[in-house]
Amino acid sequence: MPESTATVYLEPTQESGRALMLRRIEGSVVMLNLLRFREVADYSASPELAPETPISGEAAYQIYMDHTLPFLRKSGGGVIFYGKGGQFLIGPLSERWDAAMLVRQRSLQDFMAFASDQAYMAGLGHRVAALADSRLLPLVEEPLAEPRKAYRKGAVGALMDEYERAGEELARLILRLTDAEFEVVRDLQTHDEDCRSIQTVVHHVVTSGYSYALYLRAALSEPGSRPEVPLGTRTESVEQLKAMLAYTAATLEGRWEMPDEQISAVRIQSRWGETYDFEQMLEHAIVHVLRHRRQIERFLRA
Repeated sequence: MPESTATVYLEPTQESGRALMLRRIEGSVVMLNLLRFREVADYSASPELAPETPISGEAAYQIYMDHTLPFLRKSGGGVIFYGKGGQFLIGPLSERWDAAMLVRQRSLQDFMAFASDQAYMAGLGHRVAALADSRLLPLVEEPLAEPRKAYRKGAVGALMDEYERAGEELARLILRLTDAEFEVVRDLQTHDEDCRSIQTVVHHVVTSGYSYALYLRAALSEPGSRPEVPLGTRTESVEQLKAMLAYTAATLEGRWEMPDEQISAVRIQSRWGETYDFEQMLEHAIVHVLRHRRQIERFLRA
């Protein structure tokens, strides 16, 4: 069978690299990798890396990843998805990719520093040997437009809307992270267990949110109890955050248009010594989320 004359893409070109830099991407970037493996790895370009006996392209790629991951993590990046491929459901049946991978980097600058690390580049020959073809597409997260939200009426309703908005922004930030970024200890010096990692910060936000809701319930003479909130994984923590906000919304349901005089007449004595009215306690809850989201952003930029 004659060899295919289709163009093969294994490395970036100067032109594609220049185009990437001209995009001036700010913040994190996700690299979509589409991979097609050789049946037998071809080490002709890097014979010094070749194993003693022939191996498959997929096996050679695993050697490449074993070499690469320490450098990737050192640069602040991580693999957020790897999966087996096949033929397209929508697309040409003649085109197939054996695997797809998503790699997140904190910034384009971090990606470039990783990609130009000489120690990392020493293992690139395994990638070239492994692949018959590849694609690499840099992606920038763009949140989908939210469905038009029906805003609640009243001062209390407006504050609950803003509380949910703050929670949604925090959830989006968490979901952009890898599990390793979420769980790693960031502050080795602190004596505050709630501030050691992004995971513990988010756990603190959730448990404190329940405390604020219980203060509000007590002010309304409504029964309530704090649920158990175990330290969660990245995705579990997002669900815990949503559940806390839903609990708060249920606390306030039917009271969105509470009159100003009733709001200001409430006196909530907090355990940290401050006294709040109803509105001030809700404002404190909102700012608490915003403050810790900023703390997480600073962790990520350190």
